[in-house]
Amino acid sequence: MNISLFSEVRKGEEGRQVIFFPYLGGSASAFNGLIDKLGGHMNVWVANPPGHGSSKLEPVEDIDVLTDMYYKEIIKIITPGCILFGHSMGGVIAYYLTQKIMENRDIAGGLKALVLSACAVPRSMRHEKNSLLPDSELLEKLAAYGAISKEVIQETGLLEFFLPVFRADYKILESAAVKEPDTAIDIPTFLVWGENDSVQPADTLGQWLSYIKDKITVLPIKEGEHLFIDSRASEVAEYIEKISDGAFILDDTLI
Repeated sequence: MNISLFSEVRKGEEGRQVIFFPYLGGSASAFNGLIDKLGGHMNVWVANPPGHGSSKLEPVEDIDVLTDMYYKEIIKIITPGCILFGHSMGGVIAYYLTQKIMENRDIAGGLKALVLSACAVPRSMRHEKNSLLPDSELLEKLAAYGAISKEVIQETGLLEFFLPVFRADYKILESAAVKEPDTAIDIPTFLVWGENDSVQPADTLGQWLSYIKDKITVLPIKEGEHLFIDSRASEVAEYIEKISDGAFILDDTLI
């Protein structure tokens, strides 16, 4: 089985699978801390986007091209009880990939839930052209929510490597922003948000209603900022465990 875009981090029990999709500029290592907090019974896979981290592929700039690439591989690894978890930009990708999976009746039943973590609706980027910003402005935007460290900003050689990747990711988001959801996906969906997240504040969560047909459950991270998958990894891991267990019921927090 030839798999280049996904890495199996840990084998686990049947019916307990989670597949992670990283934030803008992120690679498979983005979830290392969170995965360490998950119980050993979870079967864990992580997407490694083209051109990111150790990937030898060229960066992709279009949401449809990327989801097609992921789809061709994910159908080889998905098992019943699967949860797709995307953080920030990764949530947008997980959403459109879920839409594509749901069109295939042979594997659609394997999806247990979609988790959108600190993720804005795709159309929120409709009037943004961050991919075209001058380097200085792009760095300022990335640094504002912790997507890039001060050490990287100070290293010209590293910037020459990282900036094209960030620009490609922004182009993906910009291509997704002009799409309209043809059909709202019909799968239990969980919106995980940080109470102190200035990038994706809580008052925008209701915008997902036009994208999701099934039940939407909102799961807050107390005092969490945008990258709470690092700072509040234990809380996020607990939510994933409960979703896998089917522990959330109809009177949980809903939009």
